[in-house]
Amino acid sequence: AYLMSANLTGANLKWTSLSYADLTEAKLVQANMNSARMSFADLSRANLTGADLSDADLTSARLTGSVLSKARFDRTRLSEMDLRGVDLTESSFRGSNLDLVYLANSRMNGADLRDATLDRVEMTGVDLTGANLERIKYDQFTLYSLSEARMDRAKISDDLKSDLSHIQKDPLSFSPM
Repeated sequence: AYLMSANLTGANLKWTSLSYADLTEAKLVQANMNSARMSFADLSRANLTGADLSDADLTSARLTGSVLSKARFDRTRLSEMDLRGVDLTESSFRGSNLDLVYLANSRMNGADLRDATLDRVEMTGVDLTGANLERIKYDQFTLYSLSEARMDRAKISDDLKSDLSHIQKDPLSFSPM
């Protein structure tokens, strides 16, 4: 589907198949995209403020330059994605799986990542001020990059606090459980 610059504000796209769709610069503010299949979709520079992408498949979707503040990605699979520098302020990723995702220098202040699984997620320079990272699961790569993120007032589990403190004390000998 070719939907470049389309105004889909508030649209109900639940269960829609948008794999390989071109939604470049589309306006999807408050759109319901729950359970949509969007693998390889191009959402570059799209505005998805407040959109519901819960339970969606966003494998290899392009979101370069998109606005994703207050979007819901609960239980969503995000895989092989470049989200560097993207605005994810107050977005929710509860119970989501992030695999090979580049989030370096993104704004995730106030984001909810409770119960998310992060595998090979680059978070260097991410602003996680006030974010909730309770009960996240993470690999060593993600942990090391998290140690370079801003986490002022973030809610984090005791395990994550401990793992981060071990990295800061002796970065070469640490291996998370």
